[in-house]
Amino acid sequence: MKKQLMLVGIIVILLTVGFSGCNEIGLTHIGDLQANPGKYLGKEVKVKGEVNFTHISDDKGHSFLLRTEIGLSGQYYLTGIVKYASSADNYYYLDVTKTDAI
Repeated sequence: MKKQLMLVGIIVILLTVGFSGCNEIGLTHIGDLQANPGKYLGKEVKVKGEVNFTHISDDKGHSFLLRTEIGLSGQYYLTGIVKYASSADNYYYLDVTKTDAI
């Protein structure tokens, strides 16, 4: 009985640790978007960082432009489609479709 309880305890601890990082699964690094945005063009990505209305930044100093109708400021997970603006400036941006506060 004692061994069974110990085994159950170990399994619970492993599951708790394993699921604690679930929000991180499937994230695209902002540095990767910044370095090669064409690779993600037209694809849906999820990023995490500090949002300041028009861009999102990570703790390594990478940033990426945003297009959203909601004025956001703070720590967020953002999901959106990477698009290209063919204006005089020619830039890539994330067209935000979902926001989740951290």
